[in-house]
Parts: sequence; structure tokens; C-alpha cells
Amino acid sequence: MGWADKALKKNNLQKQIDNAMKDPRYKKAQQKHDMKVFCVYCLISADFLSRQGYKAKRMKRFLDHVKEQMKYVADDSEYDFGLLNEALKDETGVDVLEYMGFWVD
Repeated sequence: MGWADKALKKNNLQKQIDNAMKDPRYKKAQQKHDMKVFCVYCLISADFLSRQGYKAKRMKRFLDHVKEQMKYVADDSEYDFGLLNEALKDETGVDVLEYMGFWVD
């Protein structure tokens, strides 16, 4: 197989991948996966709060806060987590994204 055939095959494969990713079924499956991951995060957080002595009222207050903040993310696909991280860093001194290893440049 010559270089031209390889390039054509690669290009065709890339087109198939791009088309598959645009498919509404893929997007729905991705959203379902993202929601599952988010729910697991909420469970881990609730478990931590429980171990720190939080009772149902305080845990629900935290979860209500999370739900309220997620509305902003749902309404704005370009939501800037960096701004929230900077505000938390200024208030607490903890750079959450760096500490967790996310979005480090």
C-alpha cells in the first residue's frame, strides 16, 4: 500500500469518526456517561461529609448548592471553571484545579 492509499484511508477513517461523534445517539450516550460520573462524584462528596459529621440537613444544603451551580454550567457550555477556581483560590488559598491535576498549563 502506497503513501497515497494510506493517506486516503486515514482521511476516510477520520471522516467516519467525525460523523459518528456528531450522531445524536453518541451525544446522548456521552451525556449519560457524564451524568453518571457526576453522580458518583456527588456520592463521594456526600460520603466524605457524612464522615466529617455532617447530618442530612447540611448534606442536602451542599447538594442543593451543587444543583444550583450546575444550572449555570447547563445554560452556558463555555462555563469558565478557571474563574471559579481563581475566586476560590483568592478566598481559601487552595488552587483546586492544580491540586487535583486538572487543566494545568
